[in-house]
Formats: sequence, structure tokens, C-alpha cells
Amino acid sequence: MTRLASCVLALAALVPVGSALAAPATLQAVLHKDPWCGCCNAYADYLEQHGMAVTRVDHADMVPVKQQLGTDQAPSCHTVELDGYVIEGHVPVAAIQKLLAERPKAVGISVPGMPQNSPGMGPEIPGTLPVYLLDESGNVVAEYGRF
Repeated sequence: MTRLASCVLALAALVPVGSALAAPATLQAVLHKDPWCGCCNAYADYLEQHGMAVTRVDHADMVPVKQQLGTDQAPSCHTVELDGYVIEGHVPVAAIQKLLAERPKAVGISVPGMPQNSPGMGPEIPGTLPVYLLDESGNVVAEYGRF
């Protein structure tokens, strides 16, 4: 056996089978929504189709949820808690991926209202949907990008 082969075998023995190195962890999302909102369920399905585990939590009144989580300045119909951030509304996965990669000091991001051609609201048109950054106080501070 060569010296290189011996080193490779020794390193392989240090990595347990099924370790965290084998596959990335699934993102855990909590989606707060009105119990009767169909587009909220469509958005949850969209997140699941993109590999996230989504827990759906129904609320009779979403206003207090948005106030508590800091998205009431740019509200939509549902609010998602994800990896230390809040995602408000029909935000494309590309914007979420950018947020998680850059990790800005912010509450999260928002697509206010219920715009057509956003995830869960009809076929997406990439590059056309403005997504806004919410600072640590929940204020809209900038357009985070168009997705």
C-alpha cells in the first residue's frame, strides 16, 4: 500500500458514516397563516418543493404575529420564521438563499401584499419581483433585489 493510500484510509476512518458531512441539514421553517388562506398553503408547498421542512401554524388574527416578529411595516398574508430570519409574504427561494448566504443584520425580507407572478400566486417571472430588506426594527430600508 502506498503512503497516499494509507493517508486516505486514515482520514476516511475519522469521518463517521452518516455524519453531518454526508448531507446538508434540512432548513426548518415555521409558516404562520390564516387557516383559510389557499395561497399560504401554496407558498408552504413551494418551500417544501425546494427542500425545506415547513410547519404550518394557523392564527385567527395575523396582526399580533406580524407585530411580534417585526414584519408589520411591510405585511403580506403569511409570515415565515427561518434560520433566525423572518420571511414575509411570497418571497422567491432565490431571495431566501441570498439572505441566508449574506446574513445581513436585519429582521428579514418581505414581498408586501400578494403580487401576481410571485411564488404561490401564479407562474413566477424571474427578475421582476421586488423584495425588500427589513432592518432590525422591522422598517423597510432598501430593495434587497429583484427575483
